[in-house]
Amino acid sequence: MGVVFVSAKIVKIQLITTRRKDTIAAVLDYARYTMSPFVYDNEELENLCEEVRHWSEEYTYTPIQIRLKQRLTTLDLRHFVWNIGERLGTKNGYNGYAHADFIRAMFPDVIKDIEQDSICNFKFQPNKGSIVIDEPDEDDYHFHIK
Repeated sequence: MGVVFVSAKIVKIQLITTRRKDTIAAVLDYARYTMSPFVYDNEELENLCEEVRHWSEEYTYTPIQIRLKQRLTTLDLRHFVWNIGERLGTKNGYNGYAHADFIRAMFPDVIKDIEQDSICNFKFQPNKGSIVIDEPDEDDYHFHIK
């Protein structure tokens, strides 16, 4: 009975690990697809994806600043980060304050005059802006990229 329990535990850990890797891959695809029209160049897009990858692995990670060629609104950036953080999971530490800290560090010029509590209002006007809220389907990490 002990061997069966240990085997089941190992399988569960493998499934969780695989799902986490798949979630991060989906997050990076979303980040690349969504932000490519707005970042300065391909190198900056890769920098953005690398920062998102680091944040996906540790919710307290502080990213470097990313240069944008086209100005996005605070609403766009809040939606972008909410869409990612929702897939990564609030139970894993990706709450509104983690989102706000990430946005403030990555896009300080856009967010500089916005209060922390205002930044945390991520789902404000969910269907407005260049980047809209993408609600995940129940127990799913995929994005609805068109």
